[in-house]
Amino acid sequence: MKQAGQRSTVKLTRNLCERAEKREDQYELWHAEIASFGLRIMPCGVKSFIVRYRADAGRRTAKRRTYTLGASGH
Repeated sequence: MKQAGQRSTVKLTRNLCERAEKREDQYELWHAEIASFGLRIMPCGVKSFIVRYRADAGRRTAKRRTYTLGASGH
């Protein structure tokens, strides 16, 4: 069972990215095999590939940032 604060991971295939449907709130799907790589789906239906990282050499106290790589092509 998924606990609060945990994120679901999936293998981000082309088919899965195409089938991801918009929701009332934005959400993210995270790749199970590539750390910190995911797909963000916005309420308007726009899909973008993202990378999440920490500045300051990745230390836990560093602010977590999200970088948008680009649109998913749909």
